[in-house]
Amino acid sequence: MLNAIFFYRISRWCCLHHIPLVPELLTLLIFLVNSKALYQVGIGKSTKLGYGCTGVVIHKDSVIGENCMKARHVTIGRGNNVDTGANAVVCEPVSDNAVVAGVPAKILWI
Repeated sequence: MLNAIFFYRISRWCCLHHIPLVPELLTLLIFLVNSKALYQVGIGKSTKLGYGCTGVVIHKDSVIGENCMKARHVTIGRGNNVDTGANAVVCEPVSDNAVVAGVPAKILWI
């Protein structure tokens, strides 16, 4: 099925193989799907973005591991080495190098 993750993977491949213009065009196409997943984002193998990636926003410096599932209407913002637990709801800024989990998310350790 054609969705934002499909177009992301093509744009990422083109970026890594120095094919100009295609990543930017596919980023615009992803935006039309109502998402933002730039080709600079590191998304691991077998990671899925649910429901066609509707409403997902991922910061360009983010890294998502392998075999993850992100639901719709999720925002992954900027943070330096912050690990976020599954289903955590982070409502406030988090210190660098922290681990957070829970609803609402609490800092487990720094």
